[in-house]
Amino acid sequence: MRVLSFVAQKGGVGKSTLSAALAVEAHNRGYSVAIVDADPQATLRFWYARRQADPPVIPETTPNFLEQTLSKLKANGADLVVVDVAGHAEAMAQVAARHSDLVIVPTRASITDLDAIPTTADMLKRAEVPFYVILNDVQTAGFSGETDQVVEALAHRDIPAGVVDGAPTIMTRKVHKVAMISGQTASEIEPASKASAEIAALYRWVCDRLDMAHDGPHLTEQADDGE
Repeated sequence: MRVLSFVAQKGGVGKSTLSAALAVEAHNRGYSVAIVDADPQATLRFWYARRQADPPVIPETTPNFLEQTLSKLKANGADLVVVDVAGHAEAMAQVAARHSDLVIVPTRASITDLDAIPTTADMLKRAEVPFYVILNDVQTAGFSGETDQVVEALAHRDIPAGVVDGAPTIMTRKVHKVAMISGQTASEIEPASKASAEIAALYRWVCDRLDMAHDGPHLTEQADDGE
């Protein structure tokens, strides 16, 4: 079982949206997936209540119980667990990091978002967990210049930027917000969209870093069920 966590001190950077999008992408590609909603705001639990379909969302907001929750999911056959950690939840972030195979730190290309990253990065470095900063919700106007500035700022602090290692930048797309309202993801309601292509690219990039095949063991079963 692999554990992928989304951690960022700053709220509103898209942790929940990306957690849902990647979890659904992995589920649709044949993996047994579960989401752990570790955010008291319960964004993903509300999303799941509207969705009423896999992957399941398990609430866990007590840091001391996260390890037990992950152990149960592993025993139940989960291939991938996606953990959505609330902003400013340092204790939960530390526990999630210790049990993760990879941590994604989403950020927008704004100075207020970037200012919050070093605190998160220092904690992740202490946890000795692989992590990358992923540019998310980036406006198309001024995109190239903003990306260069973010990469330069992160490099100055020795913080790994996913875009340098081949990760896609997730642009601002209205469909992400629309999909969350309906308990879906952008890839489900607009499968041919740029938003869907970006999420698919991020999924493949994450799989490569988790040493996971892009297609999971249950893909054939899901295809057979659909016939």
